[in-house]
Amino acid sequence: MSFDSLCLAAVAAELRRAVAGRSLGGVVVASPDEVSLGVPGGAWLISLAARAARTHLVPALPAAPARPPGVQTHLDSLLRGAEVARVEAVDFDRVLHVDLEAYDRVGRERPLRLVVEIMGKHSAFVVVDGEGVIQATLKPVTRAVNRHRELLPKLPYLPPPSGGRSDPRDLTADAFAAAWPALAAAGGWRDGWRRLWHGLSDALWAWLCRRAELPEDGAGESPGAGERLWAAWRELVQIVAEDAWKPCLVRDAAGLPVGAWPLPLPGSEPAASLSAALHEVASHAAARSALQSLRAELSGAVGQALRRARGRLADLRKRRERAAEADRWQTEADLILSNLYRIAPRDAELVVPDWPAAGSTTTLALDPALSGARQAERLYDRARRARQAAGQTDEDEARLEAELAELERLAASVAAATDAALLAGLRDAVRASTGAGPEPAAARPRSAREALLQKLPRHTTADGWVVLVGRNAAESEALLSRIAAPTDLWFHVRGAGSGHVILRTDGRPEAVSAAAMEEAARIAAWHSKMKHSALVPVACTQRKYVTKVRGGAAGKVVYRNERTIFAEPARP
Repeated sequence: MSFDSLCLAAVAAELRRAVAGRSLGGVVVASPDEVSLGVPGGAWLISLAARAARTHLVPALPAAPARPPGVQTHLDSLLRGAEVARVEAVDFDRVLHVDLEAYDRVGRERPLRLVVEIMGKHSAFVVVDGEGVIQATLKPVTRAVNRHRELLPKLPYLPPPSGGRSDPRDLTADAFAAAWPALAAAGGWRDGWRRLWHGLSDALWAWLCRRAELPEDGAGESPGAGERLWAAWRELVQIVAEDAWKPCLVRDAAGLPVGAWPLPLPGSEPAASLSAALHEVASHAAARSALQSLRAELSGAVGQALRRARGRLADLRKRRERAAEADRWQTEADLILSNLYRIAPRDAELVVPDWPAAGSTTTLALDPALSGARQAERLYDRARRARQAAGQTDEDEARLEAELAELERLAASVAAATDAALLAGLRDAVRASTGAGPEPAAARPRSAREALLQKLPRHTTADGWVVLVGRNAAESEALLSRIAAPTDLWFHVRGAGSGHVILRTDGRPEAVSAAAMEEAARIAAWHSKMKHSALVPVACTQRKYVTKVRGGAAGKVVYRNERTIFAEPARP
C-alpha cells in the first residue's frame, strides 16, 4: 500500500500536534535516501527510497553513522534548534511544507522551509531559505535526472509540475456537477478525476466507491452516481478539515503488518496513530528484507558447497570405476608385450590366444600410429595411475557422503528458518561446513586499488559529493593514475606545492554544484604550502585534461581547460 496524499495529510496533522511551536533536535542521515530529525519524544523520519517513500514520526532518532556524511553535518548546522512554526500538506498533493524559525551562526533570524515531496523515485527533501533559494537537499537532482527542474544548492526551488490539476478540497457542488459529464465520458470516473485534481490514489478511490456504493471500475451512466460520489467526497473533505482520522493497520494471512492508512479499510484493525502503524509496517518490512538477504547469503554459500561436494563425489566414483579397469588394462599390456612378433606396422587389432582358457582367443584394439611396445607402456601407465587415483576410495566416499548429508541438512534448515535469529545462529555452522572459516573481523581490501582507497583521506561535501585527497607526491600520483575517472574533477593550488584533490563526479561533472567545487578547492588550499594565506588560487579541471610530465617527479603534471577558484583554506 503506497503512501498517498491522504496519508500525508494525516501525518501532517500528527506532526502539527507533536512539533508545532517546538524546536528540532539533531539530524541523522542513516542512508543516502533517509534523514531523521530529532523532535520532542522521538524523531521525524523522511524516507526517499523509491519503493518505500514516506514520512512519519518514529519513537527515537536512529544511531548516527560511524562516519557521518557531509550532508548530515550541513543539515544539522541549519536545522538544530529551529522552531517549527507551521506544518502544511500542500494542495492535497504529496508535498509537505514545514516552516521554521531558525537562526544563522551569528544569531540573526533566518526563516527556512523544509519541503518534503513523497513521489516515488522523484521524492525529495529540500531546505529552502526565505527567498526560495535551496540551501540543502538530501538527494541532488540535475537536468540529466529530471528535465523539468534541478534541485541543487544555491538554485531557486521550483515545485513539482502540477500537470494542470488543482486541489480537490476546493471543489464546490456546482463545479463538480459541471465536471461530471466529462468524468462520465472519460472511459472511467477514476481516470477522469485524476486528470482534473490532485491526490486520488487507488486506496482513496476504493474508499470513495465503497462510501458511494459504486463499482471501482465505474464508467458510463449510473443513476445517481454523481450525487453519491459527491456526497462521499464531501464526507472525506470534512474528515480532513477536522483531523478526524481513524488510522488502521492491515495484516496479511500470516498476521504480519503489510499496510497502513488513515481511515478504516476492510479487514483492517485500528491503530494508535498513522505514524505508529507506518513505523510498524516499515520495521517488519526491514526485518523481512534482512531475513531474505541473510537467507539468500546462506543459501548461496550452502548451494555452492553442495555443488562442490557432489562434484567431488561424482569424480571419486568415476575414479573407482577406472580403478576397476586397471587389472584389465594391465592384462592387455601383458598380452601385447608377449605377442609383439605378431604385430605388423599399422595393425588396428591383435588376435592372441587367451590364457588360461585354452583354445580361445582375444582380440585387442591397437593404435595403428604406435608401436606395440609403446601401446603396452601406455596401458601399464593407465593402470598404474588408476590405482593411484583410487587411493582410500571407500573412506573418501564415506566422508564425502557424510559431508553431503550435512550440507543438505543445513540447506533444509536455512530454507525452513522463519526468524532472523535462527538464520544468524546457522551462519557459523554454514561457514564451518562450507570451509569459509569464522566471520572476518573486518573486510580486507581485495586489491591494491581498494587498499589505496581505504588509505586516502575521504570527505563528503554538504550536498553529498565525495572528495579524495593525496597528502604527498606518491599518494597524489596514485590517486591520479589509479583512482580518478576521466570525468572526475581535479584540484591543485596554482604556483605552489599541494596535494592533488579529486572530486568524484560519477560521470556527471555538469551536476556538481558550485558550492561543492568551492568546498573541494578549500580542501586543496588547506593541503598546500599556502594554507596560511587568506585567499588561495586553485586550478580545477577534469581529470582527462591532466597529464603526467614524462620523466618528471611523482605528482608532476601539466593541465589545460582549467578554471581558477579563489578559496579560503579550510580544514576538512
